Amino acid sequence: MYDLASNRSQTAWRSKPVAKKKTEILVIGGGPAGLAAAEAASSHGKQVTVIDENPAFGGQIWRAEKSELSEKAKNLVEALEKNGVEMIASCTCVASLPDKRILALSNGKTFPIRYDKVIIATGAREQFVPFPGWTLPGVFGAGGLQALVKGGYDISGKRIVVAGTGPLLLAVAAYLKKKGGNVILIAERTDLLSLIGFGLSALRVPGKWREALELRKEIRGISYMTSSSVLWADGNGKLSRVTITNDNEESEIECDLLAIGWHLVPNLEVPTLFGCDLLACAVNADEYMRTSVEDVLSAGEINFVGGLELSLIEGKIAGHSAAENLEAARGLLAKRSRLLTFASSMLNTFLTDPEELRKAVTNDTIVCRCEDVPYGRVKDLKGFNEAKLETRLGMGQCQGRVCGSACEVLFGWEANSVRPPLVPLKISELANFETENK
Repeated sequence: MYDLASNRSQTAWRSKPVAKKKTEILVIGGGPAGLAAAEAASSHGKQVTVIDENPAFGGQIWRAEKSELSEKAKNLVEALEKNGVEMIASCTCVASLPDKRILALSNGKTFPIRYDKVIIATGAREQFVPFPGWTLPGVFGAGGLQALVKGGYDISGKRIVVAGTGPLLLAVAAYLKKKGGNVILIAERTDLLSLIGFGLSALRVPGKWREALELRKEIRGISYMTSSSVLWADGNGKLSRVTITNDNEESEIECDLLAIGWHLVPNLEVPTLFGCDLLACAVNADEYMRTSVEDVLSAGEINFVGGLELSLIEGKIAGHSAAENLEAARGLLAKRSRLLTFASSMLNTFLTDPEELRKAVTNDTIVCRCEDVPYGRVKDLKGFNEAKLETRLGMGQCQGRVCGSACEVLFGWEANSVRPPLVPLKISELANFETENK
C-alpha cells in the first residue's frame, strides 16, 4: 500500500521552535495569498509572523515534488526570512481568543499568539459532490490525486479518467500525463459553446490565452468530451469502470483511477471563528481586504475563488493595508478589478446547476463518508443540525469539511458547525496552554 508519509522528502521545509508569541501582523495561511501579504507588510518595516498548518509553505498550487517547496515558493520564503518574517509551519489556528490573540497548535503544544492585526488567507479546498461509487478506492478529487502524485504516488501506466468541470481539469490531466499516467479521457460538464465564449474572454487578460494554448499542447492525444459527466463508478472492491453521459448518451469506460473536480470551496472556518461577515459563501471584505471585524483582513480564495494571480494581488493589497499604507494598496486595485472580471466570467462559465448534480444520487449513495451516512437517511430531514442529531452526519474525522459543502449542493443546507477548537485537541495539549497562562 502506498504510504505518503514514508515518501516525504527529508529536506522539506519544517517548522521551528516558536521564537516569539507577539507580532504586529499575523498571517494565517502560507499559500500564495498569505506569502504575498507577508512580503507586502514586511516591506513597510512591520513585524510579521506567518503560520500554516502544512509542513511546507506554498499551498497546493506551489507544492513541488515529494512535499518539497517549489522553486518559486522556496525563494519567496527565504526572502521573507531574510527580511525578518517569522515562518512557522505545521502550526494550526484552533481558536480566536479575546484581546487580539489566537490559540495555536504546533508540535503537540498549544500557545497563544498576540497580534495587532491579522490577515486570514486560508485558501480553498475541493468541492466533493456524491454520486454512486464515489467512495470506491481509485476515485479521487482532481486536486487530491495531483497532490498524491506530487508526494510520490506512482501512476505509471494507470488508465485515468479526468472529469468534472473547470480549467483545473486540463492542468491535472497534463500533469498526470507528464508523470506517466495513461489519461484516456477528459469529461467536461460544460458545453462547447460556453467554452468558446470563455476562451474569447481570456483574450482580454494578458497571458491567459498563452497558458491555454500551452495546456492544449500538453494534453494533445487525450480524448476531450464536452457536455459530459460521470453518472457512477463501479468495481469489485476498487474502481474498474465509470459510466459517462454525453448529450444523454451513456457509455462505459474501463479505468483504474478517476480524478473528478467540481470547483473549489473557500476554507471559511477561521474567518467564521473571528466573526467575519460572510456573503455568498465567501468573506465579505472591502477593496482593501478589510473585513467586518476591526483589524482583521482577508485575502485570496476565501474572498473569491479566482486563481493564482488574483490571490497574489489580494495578498499584496491586504499586506499594504495591514501596514496602513493605503496608497500602495490603491495602486493594485485596477489590476484586481480586471482579474475579478475574468474570474467572474470563469465562474459563470463553469457553474453547474445543483439539480443536474443531484440526478445521479440514489438512496444508497454515501453522503458522509466518515460516518457512512447514505442519502436516503437524510434527504427528508430539515437541516444540517437535525441530520447531525439523527445520523451523526458531519461528526466524523473531517468535521463536516467534505459533507458540509456536499449537503449545500444536495439540499441547500448551510453547515453551521464551526466552533473552537477547529481540530481535535488532546487534554494534555489544552492543559499545556492553561498551565502556561497561569
